[in-house]
Amino acid sequence: MNKELPSIVRQIFTDPDPVIWSGFWLEYLKVLLQSKDVLVVWDRLISQMENNHQYNRQLSLNKYLKWELKAFVAMTIKNFKSANNKKEFSEKMQAYLRLKKLELEESVIKIIFEELELL
Repeated sequence: MNKELPSIVRQIFTDPDPVIWSGFWLEYLKVLLQSKDVLVVWDRLISQMENNHQYNRQLSLNKYLKWELKAFVAMTIKNFKSANNKKEFSEKMQAYLRLKKLELEESVIKIIFEELELL
């Protein structure tokens, strides 16, 4: 795990549940957590999620971030596994991000794809 990750990300994924995070799920999670190039993704997502929390007060901020960050990772992996190419991955990610009222530039989504593709 990259030591430069935001502390909340380290807390959430330090000891991932082996029932959920095993096989290719765990391998892709490790890539996302180790890549220096993906650091920008975590910072941007957390900032936007903290802002979005005001509309979802049912959970504490920490629980909300935990829920949303795990969902983001799961959808990222799912979209990567089901996409035939970078363009399709980007389209799927943009649709997911719009649904969650989050934004990542195309260039940032490209970084995620390229990091996962290395595995």
